Amino acid sequence: MNTMVCPQKSNSPFAEVSAFPGCAALRSEVTALRREIGQLQDSVVSQALIDQAIGVILVLGGLRPHHGIEVLMAMSERTGLVVPVIAEQLVDRAVTRQPPEDIRQALETAMAETRSACTRSFPDLDSLA
Repeated sequence: MNTMVCPQKSNSPFAEVSAFPGCAALRSEVTALRREIGQLQDSVVSQALIDQAIGVILVLGGLRPHHGIEVLMAMSERTGLVVPVIAEQLVDRAVTRQPPEDIRQALETAMAETRSACTRSFPDLDSLA
């Protein structure tokens, strides 16, 4: 493997070096990779919050795991907020049990609609006996 080392005029790893044109491409690639790493880190944190919020919804609503994301998406439509923002607010307020009013109302409505849809989808087990 041919490794290119860029000489530097200062302590900065991105010091301008006009005599070595390959260095600009290397700096550009490093910058792009750092940006991608930051985006991946943000994505992992966001997904963790969404998973935690789904857990809150399941506990509060007595719903099945696959309904949690449906409730979050319905809340997003009702409030106009993106799912990660709703998830963060739910998780942050889970301890105090006092989410913002618009989030609380959207959560209650979405859980009620999801519960209703679940009972319509499956017959009452007592009626099958």
